[in-house]
Amino acid sequence: MIFFIAIPMVIGPIIGSGLIRTFGIPIETNGQSGFIPVPIIFQVSALVSFLSLIPLLVIHSTRKAVERGASG
Repeated sequence: MIFFIAIPMVIGPIIGSGLIRTFGIPIETNGQSGFIPVPIIFQVSALVSFLSLIPLLVIHSTRKAVERGASG
């Protein structure tokens, strides 16, 4: 629950709001200012998703090496 819900709910908005404030389009609607998000938020999320695959590949290769060592 902590790793799948709590941590992403803290880290995700920090990254998203930083991207929107940096690259977003400033707008004022009904007297309230804000930003329109831009497509870079999807590219950064894809990059973060691909980076999360690195530990999985390391674990997978380590597990195969351990299995080979135990059977040999």
